[in-house]
Amino acid sequence: MSTTEVLTESATSKYVQTTKWKLHYNEAGDGHPLRLRQARFRSSVRLA
Repeated sequence: MSTTEVLTESATSKYVQTTKWKLHYNEAGDGHPLRLRQARFRSSVRLA
């Protein structure tokens, strides 16, 4: 019989501080890691 783990944002949320950035990630489960990246860049160019 297996147990079911309830995953929540607060239970899986972790941070890593680098010299430039504070990186957020969620860690849950076993197995190979899955890495997704979302980049947000600020631009001085304004689109009309």
